[in-house]
Amino acid sequence: GKVLSEANFIVYACGAYSRVAGTPARPASFYHGVQYDLDGVLWERADEATVYVGLREISFAWLLPLARSKQSRVGLIAGRRAGRLLRSFTKYLRCRLNRSVKVLNVYSGLIPAHPLTRLTRLNLVFIGDSAGQVKPISRGGLFYITVCARALADSIEKNLEHNLSSLKGYEKLWKTLLL
Repeated sequence: GKVLSEANFIVYACGAYSRVAGTPARPASFYHGVQYDLDGVLWERADEATVYVGLREISFAWLLPLARSKQSRVGLIAGRRAGRLLRSFTKYLRCRLNRSVKVLNVYSGLIPAHPLTRLTRLNLVFIGDSAGQVKPISRGGLFYITVCARALADSIEKNLEHNLSSLKGYEKLWKTLLL
């Protein structure tokens, strides 16, 4: 049967694919991250990474060594056609390295381009990728989620102490801390 629960607040942290938050919205409101694990890239130094910036249609791309000496990770973040762009970029690397490179694993995901205009709706609050809380340059979210989670926990604690039902203070707090 159905299980009903009661809660003062519901924290929604379900990633960029959030349907509750009204996303995914238009494809233009997301970046696409795609990454391959490659075999066949020889590294002289295992502690060295390469970052490519200023590439047409791509925010940035990277080439990182993995623990094994012949394996690496290549990826990029782009507004559209990230998969096709990464295939082209990998082909470029194959030519540049003048060797056969094998794709071992493929990873991909949506990255929000902008924060939601409202993060709270009644007693529901959005955080992390579902709220669009990512760094504007690198599109990473780990630092933002740790700051926002602490701010949200403080806001919830304060609201419970004062018997408040709205988390509008959290909206102001996270923007003050990160924007």
